[in-house]
Amino acid sequence: MRIYIRETSAGTYHAMIEYIIGMMESCPEKVFNFAFSGGDVLWPLFDIWANEYGNVTPWNRMHIYWTDEHYVPMEHSDSNYGILRRLLLDKVSFPSDQVFPILYGMTSDSKKEAVRYTGKVCASLPLAGEMPVFDVALLGVEADGREASIYPGQENPLASSQ
Repeated sequence: MRIYIRETSAGTYHAMIEYIIGMMESCPEKVFNFAFSGGDVLWPLFDIWANEYGNVTPWNRMHIYWTDEHYVPMEHSDSNYGILRRLLLDKVSFPSDQVFPILYGMTSDSKKEAVRYTGKVCASLPLAGEMPVFDVALLGVEADGREASIYPGQENPLASSQ
């Protein structure tokens, strides 16, 4: 594994975006599957991506999924989908049929939606065993140390006790 260090957070965001674009350019026939989490640490990345790299990113070769979502309407200020849409997707030529949000309101039961979404992801992505494989997962870290709604002490949520 390579570790890259930048002087500023903006420098880190620029380097990440440039790395991703370079990765996509090196495989021009591939469609890349991205997973995004919530968290305001990614908001500046979305803004920089839209405003400085919007015209050089191959948006038509990206599929976007979520690692977590607040079960709120998509227009709610806590909606991770809504934030990504407002900061990035609405500002670039991103194909709407390549965005796969977790759907609030499809059912009143968030657990049923989680099952539906898991099925959608597993049916759409390549699998390693039973686990879907993303090409890129951008996860924000919150002030309390959680990432993608995995809280400290819960780092192994997919382990089975059976």
